[in-house]
Amino acid sequence: MGGMMDKMLEDGLAGLKEMAEQKSTEAPAATGSYEVKPMDFPGQTYLGIREKTTHDEVMKSTFFAERLGKIMNLLGKSKMQPAGSPAGVYYTWDVENKTTDMAVAIPVGKGTAVAGAGLKTFEVPASKALVVDYYGPYDNFEAAHEAIGTYLKAKGLKEKPPVIEEYVTDPMTEKDSTKWLTKIIYMIEGN
Repeated sequence: MGGMMDKMLEDGLAGLKEMAEQKSTEAPAATGSYEVKPMDFPGQTYLGIREKTTHDEVMKSTFFAERLGKIMNLLGKSKMQPAGSPAGVYYTWDVENKTTDMAVAIPVGKGTAVAGAGLKTFEVPASKALVVDYYGPYDNFEAAHEAIGTYLKAKGLKEKPPVIEEYVTDPMTEKDSTKWLTKIIYMIEGN
């Protein structure tokens, strides 16, 4: 009788282990205080200004404001509405040289072609991706990006450009920076 019970217990534990392992690969992973979630990025057309610049320039409070002002001005002249929240679209982030190739952009309708004043439309194609919902001021994203990096390494995934920071909350209407939502999206290889 004892041998039968031991065998049933072993089989039951093996089944639970298998189920837990399967669920852990399906579920989002919490990395630190951030939940990294898989997503299907649907692809997006953006209107923006792409440039190579320094990390110091990007961190200046006027960097995004000046460029977003130009984009909104062109959208207004073209009688177009944004199709989503403003974004930073990062093709590179060179830590050693402190430079980046990135675009300040606003989503527009799929297939839109608008250009002028140093602005142009561009596409970010559909892709498998990872996303973190970050709440807080714009100068403190590092831990959220590190959480995605940790998740990528743990799951054996490889990122591909661009990385998108989607600035969902308008700081002009919400003064409390702890409530500002930024969706940080990493495209991953293997669609």
